Amino acid sequence: MDELARIVETKDRPVTCGQRDAWRNSLPDLAKLLRDPMGYLRDTVGEQTRLVDELRRFAVPGDLARALKYSSVKQLRQTLEAAAHSLEAQRDSLAEWLVKNGDAPIRFPEDLQIELEQPLQVYGSCKRVDALLWRRQEDGKVIYVVMELKQWTEDNIIVDFDRTEVRIKSEENRPLDHPVKQALEYAAMLPGKAICGHAVEPESAIHACAYLHNQLYEGSQLYDAGFRKQICEVNGREDKKRFKLFSRGHCNALIKQLDLWLNAR
Repeated sequence: MDELARIVETKDRPVTCGQRDAWRNSLPDLAKLLRDPMGYLRDTVGEQTRLVDELRRFAVPGDLARALKYSSVKQLRQTLEAAAHSLEAQRDSLAEWLVKNGDAPIRFPEDLQIELEQPLQVYGSCKRVDALLWRRQEDGKVIYVVMELKQWTEDNIIVDFDRTEVRIKSEENRPLDHPVKQALEYAAMLPGKAICGHAVEPESAIHACAYLHNQLYEGSQLYDAGFRKQICEVNGREDKKRFKLFSRGHCNALIKQLDLWLNAR
């Protein structure tokens, strides 16, 4: 981790503790997904099974039960059971997908290149792409995938739906860009930039997505229609294909999308 910090750190923008923590969690997770997609899926199913068991084992302590009205305790248990049922259905869907694709497992190209914390100099400021995947095809054309990796879960984000803003509780409540918007902006900056000794050509296939790799359960406020409209609307027209947001709970969708992009299917 210290070596990674040394490689990507710049004098004008030192590495923060938050970035180190993100690398410690986000990058190993991405490495496993790219190295062994099917194994990553099996691990996800196991994690979801563990969470379902924890939800169903939950028991309201006696002192809390006495302090609350019986109806409140009953409602709490019903809420937990509903959450367990939803997560169980999600897990079963992933497990079924694994079985269906077991005979033809997805593998990413062996010549896939990965740039971590790729700097992008724009108008005097430095942006960084969490992970930039790229590979050169047989015809010489290069495919790029910009990935914004987020540890966010629903318990540490605050969404302002009126202004379509996202805030992180631990980040002094400052507004942040939606991760898909962030990834798309980085993708738009790539043409003409030098990546590993070659310039990104304007006609290159450049894709962008965001991945919530800690979110194992169903749904997120980040999928809200207000965000979709803000991100998908370009020059007065809606392009739904721009909104590529994936979560760990549906990581098979991300794996399928990366397979389509990187293997140029």
